[in-house]
Amino acid sequence: MIRCKIELLPYGKEEDSKLIGLILIVNDGTGTFTKGNYKSIIKTEDPFKIEMNDLKDILYEDKEIPGLLSGKVKKFPRVSIVYNLLAKCLNACGFK
Repeated sequence: MIRCKIELLPYGKEEDSKLIGLILIVNDGTGTFTKGNYKSIIKTEDPFKIEMNDLKDILYEDKEIPGLLSGKVKKFPRVSIVYNLLAKCLNACGFK
């Protein structure tokens, strides 16, 4: 699993950081040696924490949960850099 946290650092002060976004990218285990299939989950509301039960419901049962967006990325080349995967996951969740 890949977890990307987006933090606001007011005036660059680490001690005042505030989490303002969260995305999880999970390999669904159905890919090949060269291509991966992923599910992405974005938390859109504070608090930016995803409960394990919600994660399981989205990953395994495709349930829709308020405050969470999800999308799928299929046949992603594993040799590509992680930022390309992040961009595709954001796009799969509806962000352009």
